[in-house]
Amino acid sequence: MITAIKTLNSAPAPRTSTCVERVLVSLQNAYAIVTFKGGNTYFYSKVSRRAIATLKMSSTASLGFWVNKHCKNGANVITTRIV
Repeated sequence: MITAIKTLNSAPAPRTSTCVERVLVSLQNAYAIVTFKGGNTYFYSKVSRRAIATLKMSSTASLGFWVNKHCKNGANVITTRIV
């Protein structure tokens, strides 16, 4: 997992969210690290690459909606709490 975290160097365009503080994604490795406003941080693996690409290309997509749909409720996604 440490190697995977080192490759997570891409953040989508900045935007406001009521529940998500920060999202870092790796299109190549299909990973996302999400920090919520409460401070909890989760590592999601096997995130849809199509969803990651769409998030990176759109500057208006809701971060909270994206995380709920593609990370928390995504098919085959593996969730690990890291902080």
